[in-house]
Amino acid sequence: MDKVKIIFKEVIPRTPLIFGTIVKHYTRGPPAEEWTLKQHLTVNLVKDLVAKMRNYTVEDIQKINQRPTPLPPGFRSIPFTIPNEYRDRAVQKLAPLLEPFKTEIGWDWQQDQCEPITGEWIIPEEFMNDQDTPNIDIPTLLYFPGGAYHICSIQTHRFLTSRASKQGKCKTFAINYRLAPQHPFPAAVIDSLAAYLYLTNPPEDAGFNAIDVSKLVMGGDSAGGGLVVATALAIRDLQLPAPAGVVALSPWLDLTHSLPSIFYSIDTDYLPKAGFDYLDSPALDFSKLPQERTAFPDALDIASENPTDTAQEPEIITKTETINDQVVEKKHVKRIQLYAPNEALMVPYVSPVFDPLGLQGLPPLLIESGGAERLHDEAVYAAHTASQQAPATAIDACQPTKVTINVYEGQPHVFQMFVDLQASKQSFETIGSFIQHVTGGDKDAQHRFEKQFERFNISGKGQSVDMTATEFSPETWAEWKKLLANPSVEQRMEEAKQYGIKVKGV
Repeated sequence: MDKVKIIFKEVIPRTPLIFGTIVKHYTRGPPAEEWTLKQHLTVNLVKDLVAKMRNYTVEDIQKINQRPTPLPPGFRSIPFTIPNEYRDRAVQKLAPLLEPFKTEIGWDWQQDQCEPITGEWIIPEEFMNDQDTPNIDIPTLLYFPGGAYHICSIQTHRFLTSRASKQGKCKTFAINYRLAPQHPFPAAVIDSLAAYLYLTNPPEDAGFNAIDVSKLVMGGDSAGGGLVVATALAIRDLQLPAPAGVVALSPWLDLTHSLPSIFYSIDTDYLPKAGFDYLDSPALDFSKLPQERTAFPDALDIASENPTDTAQEPEIITKTETINDQVVEKKHVKRIQLYAPNEALMVPYVSPVFDPLGLQGLPPLLIESGGAERLHDEAVYAAHTASQQAPATAIDACQPTKVTINVYEGQPHVFQMFVDLQASKQSFETIGSFIQHVTGGDKDAQHRFEKQFERFNISGKGQSVDMTATEFSPETWAEWKKLLANPSVEQRMEEAKQYGIKVKGV
């Protein structure tokens, strides 16, 4: 009976979509030539699912994504709770770093009252040896799930974290960091740093010994990929012992959406054309945050992360400002991200591409990007900037970061979540090899991760082409730098309109 209900509720309404996709696949071809019919169907079904999220409140979606999901066979889950004292320590350490951005952040984040951080250890059973604690001498992967900083949880990412554990021969420590809009920036960074402090200096009753940073790797996908880089920046800036490496899968590094692939790759990615949108609800009332915003009193505090895909005129805030003793009216776009107000989008711990040190001085960095995803350009930009690879300009303040970036041709955002893809399998093998390499375990059979900068393009059939020596276009790089240097969110929204994306806000 349950199967019948599922068919009537989920399958039958999508029959036109399924049939239409099949017809288009064989008459026009897939949006990306690497896609099989199965992947074409899967991406379109995910697109449809994401589009229907606009019929729910953000609280509804958060609850759905926190439901328990089965753990793949062959793994053990051990739940944990991080005492709030570690969050307090993280707050104390981050406060000086964030003080210069107090006005942009716009709320009293130090007064945020919330439950302790929870999560789970994911450990391959082959390493457990009948014990019931995570105190096992294998590398540790501290993992931050993606989800645009406002959805998803450790439950939605169990497939990903378990495969990373298997391939990396490691134990994964995945956390549920606080989510926007109820807990916007810097809540997620505080929780990620708190988890790092907990692992490296746990209480006596934690059930495991302190993790040596030489055996610790941090990882994340999408927003979690941006968060892991932001956390690495905080660790660098606080001069804390650095982890052995950082893994970023399709990282969201630019919340201003400045670079071209955000527009050019709409058809080959499942990310919503104009972002996420939800029904109005209490969670979207930012005035309920501690200390109502005063720095920008004319800004409206009800907002959605991004508009729906339907064409709607952008909603603009008109503010009066005094310039050279004259009162003028200026137009401003409403808040476009749930995670942070427009004024904070260029804070480096929000959008790491704006790091003044150019992402240098970080641990070895592995970036896995889909060649057809909308966040592709920011991944490539970050890789070249961090490693000082031409045409990036050298910054002498600290050492270049060692970077390996793999671009999987034709693949969408976080394609690792697609179970049967050759690209997915190959990416997890790379992740596992990287974890072993940087933690002193097995060296990579292909001798990767040893150079200052490496870039590989991987075809749909799994063939890897070394692109390290291929010159990146100086003209393209100059254009990207120009786009990122523009602080105007309004101009970015005007550019989006050229691609049929009309931003509103709520």
